[in-house]
Amino acid sequence: MKRLASSLSALALAAATFMFTGQAHAVLTCGPAGTLPGDTIDLGTAGGTLPGSTLLTAGTCVIAGDKIFGDFAETNGPGTASATFIPTGMFGNVTLGLAGNLINPASVNYEVAVTDAAFALGWRIEDIRKDLTLNQASASGPIASATLTGNSPQGLFADIVCTRSDPSQPTDNCPAHTTFTPTGDLILDQTITLTTNTVVTGLTDTISQTNITITPEPTSLGLLGTALLGLGLLARRRRS
Repeated sequence: MKRLASSLSALALAAATFMFTGQAHAVLTCGPAGTLPGDTIDLGTAGGTLPGSTLLTAGTCVIAGDKIFGDFAETNGPGTASATFIPTGMFGNVTLGLAGNLINPASVNYEVAVTDAAFALGWRIEDIRKDLTLNQASASGPIASATLTGNSPQGLFADIVCTRSDPSQPTDNCPAHTTFTPTGDLILDQTITLTTNTVVTGLTDTISQTNITITPEPTSLGLLGTALLGLGLLARRRRS
């Protein structure tokens, strides 16, 4: 009996270890709770808009729903940029909209993670959807076109590459998304390449998540069922 109990405990431990392998958590650099640049600003489930200058201040992190954003960096972005965080609920998707004209070539980088409380409840990021907004600088000029490339330095997914044009072209494929192994922490790097006559006025990222529940593997369930059956037969033999 002791051997069986020990074996079942070992199986449960192995299953738990397997489920959580590679489940990284936040390594964000965040300041104290507050509302000033350099602080951790909690927008709750209502969301809100912040100026880009605030986000680019060292230590600034933003909590929206159960996700926390930080370590923002950019090149060739406008000084009047802003970011809008739109959560769909406490444990729902969060859409990040970055507004402001970009200069070719531009880049925007940041990190997003689930909060400690959400991580403890099993929530993990598993999907990223990217899109951009553009216009022609002149209606009499050539077709406006821009390509958005997104990747994770952590190697969590293959590059997302999508193109949008004005007027639209058959080769356009924005928005684009990818699903990857659930993780508690995601670093995103993205670059935007503009062609002549193109004005990019915004980027939109939607971060989706899933809830991981620890359940025994089918093999483990089978072993558990066999073990219980064996115990039942043994009990019957002893009674007879």
